Amino acid sequence: GLRAQNISQSRTAAKCIAGLGPGLTPAGDDFLLGVILSLWLVADPEEILSLADVIATSAAPRTTALSAAWLQAAAMGETSESWHSLIHGFGQPAKEPVLEASNKIISTGLTSGADALTVKFVGTLAANGRLSALPRVIRAFLEEHARRRGQISAEVISAVPLDDSRKASVEKTVARLAGSDKLSLSMRVDPSLIGGLVVRIGSRMIDTSIKTKLSRLETAMKGVA
Repeated sequence: GLRAQNISQSRTAAKCIAGLGPGLTPAGDDFLLGVILSLWLVADPEEILSLADVIATSAAPRTTALSAAWLQAAAMGETSESWHSLIHGFGQPAKEPVLEASNKIISTGLTSGADALTVKFVGTLAANGRLSALPRVIRAFLEEHARRRGQISAEVISAVPLDDSRKASVEKTVARLAGSDKLSLSMRVDPSLIGGLVVRIGSRMIDTSIKTKLSRLETAMKGVA
């Protein structure tokens, strides 16, 4: 959902994760907070605001008032001094500022109900200067989670962004083609397709893009010539 900027999928994931774990700021919310703040590190600010707001507003009814306030503030780019120091530290050649800020964040996590394994894992990423890989880690985790739940992974690539009604129609069609309602679907845009769609369901690929049709036509014309 994050990779494809899929609002519907991101909303569903946030609802599932929000409020998981004990404490005033449950571990699931700490995870979502990290997701939102990592978006500010790697994504375009205009794209962040809508996606981060969806995560925060979807999570808010399912967690504590304190945690909801933290998530909503993070969605607006507002967070604690430690997080600002961490983000600022990534722009510096020395590792010390990043490590110092990471340790402060981790120490907060240990008292907020965060899962100890999650805290240590994120701390390891930070200590090795790999927090920028967090979105990829999240994606891999969600893919593995879907696989263990028996879901089928699918991807839809379109030449232009799809509106909500078209997304819903595509989701129904892909589910029918996959022969399962347990579908983990991601969507992304590739303008080079010119038009049409490319659908990947597991190892299957259905390519109806204008780009591919033109390529086939060009190949056929060369054969005639």
